[in-house]
Amino acid sequence: MIHLKLNFNTVLHKFLDKFVFLYHIYIYIFVSFQSYLYQILDGILYCHRRRIIHRDLKPQNLLIDQQGAIKIADFGLARAFGIPVRVYTHEVVTLWYRAPEVLLGSPRYSTPIDIWSIGCIFAEMANKAPLFRGDSEIDQLYRIFRYDA
Repeated sequence: MIHLKLNFNTVLHKFLDKFVFLYHIYIYIFVSFQSYLYQILDGILYCHRRRIIHRDLKPQNLLIDQQGAIKIADFGLARAFGIPVRVYTHEVVTLWYRAPEVLLGSPRYSTPIDIWSIGCIFAEMANKAPLFRGDSEIDQLYRIFRYDA
């Protein structure tokens, strides 16, 4: 049995709260973020190759152990997909990590919605805050299409 004490969101904010711009610390954190992103992408690739869409990727659903290994959790909204792509509900994924096609009400979507969520998670690691903090679907779309870095 695997015992994971922390979720990714907790670790992310611990790192960001203690972020110091000393060169070796910066490199350590960069390598950690790179490792986390690789592990998340590798885990989702594993799911997608087995025709599973997670549909609810967010920092709270990524667990991390003491060695820095990430586990993807909460497959409650996950669905198997095939060709042709089936019709799915558009009320999936936490709003801040929801892909534009889902926000626009598309009933047919596939693996790119997980990739969008991972991009939002990575941007949150880099920016120290969620990328798009919408409070409704329309506000979320507005923030995505009007985003200025």
